[in-house]
Amino acid sequence: RPRLGLSIDSTGKIKIFKSNEWGKEFIINIHKEGDFLGYIALIENSKHKESAMAIENAEVALIPRQDFFQILYSNQEVAMKFVKLMSSNFAEAEEKLLKLAYDSARKRVAEAIIFVSKKYQNDDNNNLSFTLHRENISALSGISPESVSRNLSDLKQEGLIETSNGIIKI
Repeated sequence: RPRLGLSIDSTGKIKIFKSNEWGKEFIINIHKEGDFLGYIALIENSKHKESAMAIENAEVALIPRQDFFQILYSNQEVAMKFVKLMSSNFAEAEEKLLKLAYDSARKRVAEAIIFVSKKYQNDDNNNLSFTLHRENISALSGISPESVSRNLSDLKQEGLIETSNGIIKI
């Protein structure tokens, strides 16, 4: 039974994923500083259905269940923020399922790169380079690491991205 919600404090990225019976990961989301995670299980009073792993050093703040609900019940603005957050997450999940079903491997790799670049970009920094391992691109896009490698090579040859030691630059 979950006792805590989480908020990523000042730094870091955390991937949220599910694994199948053979251990193959599918990344559902990547959270960055300022994001909340684990709140759905908290609200449902259920076990977490996903796993979480830092993909770079991260500071995480734990929010006790009692404190979370006290704030949620006493502040209508906070409650509305979480309702909007859940609604947005469900809409994004539906869109992702549609893309997984019908987009080409190339487009799925490109969209995975763009998705992650948005997580690394902030208002003060227009730098579009970040570290992302092929295994994580594979787990985000739902295609094999070999297909990811081929598509990354194609994107690199076309001058759309640069890669060096796991760093991707758009």
